[in-house]
Amino acid sequence: TVVDITELKQAELELRRSRDLREAIFNESTDAIFLVDAITLRFLDCNPRAVELFAADSREHLLSLEINQLQKEAFTLDELEAIQGELNHQGIWKEEIEHVTCQGQPFWGDLAIKRINLAGQTIDLARITDITTRKQAEAVLENYNHTLERQIEERTLALQQSNEQFRMALEAARMVCWERDLTTGETRAFGRHHGNDWVPEEWHVLT
Repeated sequence: TVVDITELKQAELELRRSRDLREAIFNESTDAIFLVDAITLRFLDCNPRAVELFAADSREHLLSLEINQLQKEAFTLDELEAIQGELNHQGIWKEEIEHVTCQGQPFWGDLAIKRINLAGQTIDLARITDITTRKQAEAVLENYNHTLERQIEERTLALQQSNEQFRMALEAARMVCWERDLTTGETRAFGRHHGNDWVPEEWHVLT
């Protein structure tokens, strides 16, 4: 009796292709990827980029560490509870936090955690993207904006003070504008003149 196992072979081939694709995505990703036990919060696996990003001696060395050893400021118990709650309800959590490498070098990472079920085990898939360059650029831009705002405030104040000094100087000098009408021969003055009690902003005929 001949048994047709074509479909079985095709299923095995498809399964192998799917597995190879997942491994390629995991191993060749430009982001650091960790598989974390959702209960114990211990690392189960990581990809080569994670070892590189955190400057670990080896994959085994990196997996032996605890999560808070890779953060500049460890999560508090309240923060961990909030993260767990969001993962339980939404299935995903994301935040920009400052990490540290195994050599103590800080860097900014965009951390995204996705809760998944793998072979009956609840696992957190954590992806970390290095955003240090972007954060540095944002800091430079923010500092520039603050400097520009301060300069504008200083120049505005200086202009106000200058205008006030100019107004006071004009008032102290009691300046007069003169005008002579060539048609009538009249001479008129605008303002006050050395104590003459003329009303400001009115023309007065002198001759």
